[in-house]
Amino acid sequence: MYKSIIKNIISLSALKMVDLVIPLIILPYLIITVGKENYGIYAFAYTFIFYFLNVTQYGFSLSAVKHVALIRDDKNKLANYFNEILTTKLFLTCITIGVIILLTLVVPKFRDNNLVILFVSLMLVGDCFTPIWYFQGIEKMQFITFANIISKLTYLVFVYFWITSKDDYVYIGLYQSIGFILSGIISIVYVVKYHKIKLQIKGFSHIKKNLKEGFSSFLILTIPTLYANTSIFLLGMFTPFQNVTLLEAGTKISSVFSAFSTILARALYPFLNRNQQHKKMMVKVQIILGFLASLIMFLSAPLVIKLWFRNGLMNDVILVIKILSATPFLLSIIYAFGINGLLVENKDKLFLKATIIASTVGLILGVLLIPNGDYLIAAVVIILSRALYALSTFLFHSTRLNTLK
Repeated sequence: MYKSIIKNIISLSALKMVDLVIPLIILPYLIITVGKENYGIYAFAYTFIFYFLNVTQYGFSLSAVKHVALIRDDKNKLANYFNEILTTKLFLTCITIGVIILLTLVVPKFRDNNLVILFVSLMLVGDCFTPIWYFQGIEKMQFITFANIISKLTYLVFVYFWITSKDDYVYIGLYQSIGFILSGIISIVYVVKYHKIKLQIKGFSHIKKNLKEGFSSFLILTIPTLYANTSIFLLGMFTPFQNVTLLEAGTKISSVFSAFSTILARALYPFLNRNQQHKKMMVKVQIILGFLASLIMFLSAPLVIKLWFRNGLMNDVILVIKILSATPFLLSIIYAFGINGLLVENKDKLFLKATIIASTVGLILGVLLIPNGDYLIAAVVIILSRALYALSTFLFHSTRLNTLK
């Protein structure tokens, strides 16, 4: 019964580790080669594009995964739905790239770094054609893991061969986007050839339907990223770009320690949609693992930076890591009681309510504190927002259970 979960966890672990480890390998080289300030410009551009990446993904890692999990044995329905989501993502990608081009023409901060931003924005094209949501829904993640490895290794090779001076920071986003696009091409060819799905462009009525059906999932996944992403974005807008580098380095470490909580939640989501009787046990597992990850992250912060940056270049990040060390535990609560709790039980509105409350407070704190602060203030804003999000999710889930009793 748990065979599919274990296989999914292994595949998702490989996928997540590649996503995290290769950037961690590359980061020290990039910061030393292009400098904190120039790397901060790239990180700022990536943060800006991340808003649009949320739009093009539109919560399909929840809504589409859930739908695919329910219809995966019906080949005709599955092929039709695949084309609906692909068409919707293509529509959203075209709109977002148009908006990005417009903003780089009219906003001075973006215009000054327009080439960096446009190069990074090309990753939206690659993401459009990389159907992780499809493979996750059918619980067969092995191929998409392979495609992702090819993508990240391409990025790694390009960086080490062609980023050799400070001025080369402009091309970091381009090489990253080439990897994304390569992954998208490989994925689509595989789906067409081996899953026998004939590609079709669907009409606007299908796009409208999927936008409507996925709206709550879009908000649930997008809104929580706003306070963390906006913290980095505001640092880039109002403080020196090196602050962006310091905060981003800390968030990367936080993502590594949070990885298994994220992987477990994603692997369990399609399974629990079909087997809700196992939910109580899985809640305990997620929270215990999250707590242990947070404890290890806090205690190992100095050692992590010592091993990662041996020249002492980034010792300022140690305190950021300690501030953010509660993240794995807080995310495990959000995943256990939110995504694998309220969403599985079709209580999307309650989870959305918790999401909006925490994210609104986080955004307000960020706007008020970060422009006159630094990277440590931004880290505090992120962790306070996540704590409120975890508390809200837990309370809404507990209140619902007490009501049922």
